Amino acid sequence: MHRVRLLGIAFVAAAWLAGTAATSSAQSPGALLGRVFVEGARTPVAGATITLERFNSERTMTLAADDRGRFTHVGIRPGFYTVVVECDGYAPVELRGVEVRSGDRVRLSIEATPANEAPFTRRIIRYRRPLVNVEDATISTRVM
Repeated sequence: MHRVRLLGIAFVAAAWLAGTAATSSAQSPGALLGRVFVEGARTPVAGATITLERFNSERTMTLAADDRGRFTHVGIRPGFYTVVVECDGYAPVELRGVEVRSGDRVRLSIEATPANEAPFTRRIIRYRRPLVNVEDATISTRVM
């Protein structure tokens, strides 16, 4: 009887731990990676400032592009973001609706237009997630 009771307690504890692990992993942070290029030339824009603004939040994160126009930020909470790219001599670019999912790595390729060639003061783009996930090349079929 005592052994059955201990097994029951162990089962409940294991189920609770599994539920806790599933909940915490369900909200694991994501990452944002990208490059900033000159529009049409694919020349990197070094030193561009990238600002991440979380939807419905006052918090922002700022990063800088390296000499090859690359930027990376890991540990981003899942949610929707506006990504603003600014650099001297270029018109600002604003990507709205960038979704970071749990454990996701979002890759952006941003084209910056030289300010003297820009017919706009700020280019606003609605972000669309790619239809194909190139990070996971697995193919599966459900057979019934």
